[in-house]
Amino acid sequence: MADEYLLQSVHDEYEARMGIEIKRLADEDKRQNNRIDKLEKQQEHITELTISVKELAVEVKNMVGELALQNTRIQTLEARDGEKWRGAVKTVITVILTAAVTYMLAFLGLK
Repeated sequence: MADEYLLQSVHDEYEARMGIEIKRLADEDKRQNNRIDKLEKQQEHITELTISVKELAVEVKNMVGELALQNTRIQTLEARDGEKWRGAVKTVITVILTAAVTYMLAFLGLK
């Protein structure tokens, strides 16, 4: 029956080793929890960054559409100015030709 029981010194040594092992495991848990906390914070930052990039992409897309619309409007305005200039030149040429023909007719009519 004496074989069934541990000696007190063996028991104390076992408790000491277990205490060290439990402390080591607790330290490891603490270290891993710190790493998990850091990873979670990094993941939050990555998520925020991803959302910001998506919002930026939408804004850029809207700006491209607006620029295309403005480009169309500018081309329309430039074409309108060109048409006015061509119309003014055509009117001046018509006036000069009319004056020249009128002068020629008047000159021929006088003779």
